[in-house]
Amino acid sequence: MKNIWTGKRKKLSFYAVRFCTAIPLMIFAAAAVIAAVGIDRSESAESAYMTSSLRQNIVRAAAMCYAAEGAYPEELSYLEENYGITVNEEKYTVHYSFAGSNISPEVTVTLKKGY
Repeated sequence: MKNIWTGKRKKLSFYAVRFCTAIPLMIFAAAAVIAAVGIDRSESAESAYMTSSLRQNIVRAAAMCYAAEGAYPEELSYLEENYGITVNEEKYTVHYSFAGSNISPEVTVTLKKGY
């Protein structure tokens, strides 16, 4: 480092050099941690959104079936065959509980472990 008044170079101490070297490394490490946490949270939010979206689509398809045919479908497979519902069974577990032809079914969608 150069003294601005005398123009002579001043030798930095061992600890000052280490400190100046450590600052960029600490900043990089902090940025990497923040990025990793952000990616994890965004994946979690996306999974929750997709689970909710699948449930809403099944409920809408069941309501469309009721409006068109006068009865709710007894099984989810009927909605898959006739109303275009597709379920990724490797990723989601869908519980479709039929209560009666004029009672809206209970639909629960959960994300399987590992996803």
